[in-house]
Amino acid sequence: MDDQLISKYLDDTLTAIEKKEFDARMSSDPTFRKEVDAMQAVHRMLSQFSVQPAPHGLESRILAQISPRVNRMINGIRWILGVWALFTVVLLVLRFTGWVNFSDTLMGLDSDQLTGQINQYQTWFSVAISMSATLFFLYFSQSWIKKLARRPGKRT
Repeated sequence: MDDQLISKYLDDTLTAIEKKEFDARMSSDPTFRKEVDAMQAVHRMLSQFSVQPAPHGLESRILAQISPRVNRMINGIRWILGVWALFTVVLLVLRFTGWVNFSDTLMGLDSDQLTGQINQYQTWFSVAISMSATLFFLYFSQSWIKKLARRPGKRT
């Protein structure tokens, strides 16, 4: 509350009522007076600085330095997602060719006892979700991140 009041005082935006309260507090509260003096000193110091525009071409020089790092990051993400997709495909091939029979037990409970015939649909659902997530991440790793890295425009 005090900081907002002092800021309004320094910006000369106090209402008449706030101005009266501020003046009364200044005369009666030495701690508040010290706070105001300190903030006035900072305000004076900051007002001495001037805003300079950025040099011409600064953004393109920064982007030229960042671009190799972003490309390495994109390649790393592609590699990780590629390995994930390959692993998913291998598991699917192993599962549906019958070479590997994954256990349907979870924490000692047989899912067939708990859910009956739902296990078959659950497997297909998990395959669909896994494949969808893999394709989703592969798509965005190749297009969305690259677009962000090269998008011209205002940067903050």
